[in-house]
Amino acid sequence: MKSSLLLGITEDVKKNLKEIYKAISARKEEIVRTALDSISKNNDLSEALKKAGLDETRSKRLFEYWFTTIFQSDYGERHCLDVARIGLLLVRGGFPLHSLSPLVSVFLSETLKTSDGEPSHIVMLAKVFGWNLAVMILSYEIIRQRVFKKATGISEEVYNRLVDIYTRTFLNELAKELKVWWFM
Repeated sequence: MKSSLLLGITEDVKKNLKEIYKAISARKEEIVRTALDSISKNNDLSEALKKAGLDETRSKRLFEYWFTTIFQSDYGERHCLDVARIGLLLVRGGFPLHSLSPLVSVFLSETLKTSDGEPSHIVMLAKVFGWNLAVMILSYEIIRQRVFKKATGISEEVYNRLVDIYTRTFLNELAKELKVWWFM
């Protein structure tokens, strides 16, 4: 996918990810368990997973699958669909959009702790976890737009125009509140 190239997810990166996975795959269950333990200590994230219908077993299974996908995927259309499906499973259960970034960050952090610390590997991992986060966020936005269109009959173009208008209004309000000119 062209967008993955924007983040520098090249054929070399994909090949290196598979090599990194060989080194850490034996610790996949530990990484996922530790990440889920960290999440369980955060009330917001823990409640969000419960609200999404992800008990301990389902969470473990879902995130082990996602973790494998991060390293073994070709970052093509199939990968996007797999990651979007994970995002939609979270949406369906009510997992809040604002909780996605901390969720992905926890998994990235735990993965980095088990990696070899090679700077180029750290950069690669940041890129691919960032890409996965972007695809999940996109799945949230797509479903939000579809629901909005179905409920209101308003086209995507009108929806985007409304977002633009209200964003401008909100930025002006923030600029006044914060007394800064660069928001305008």
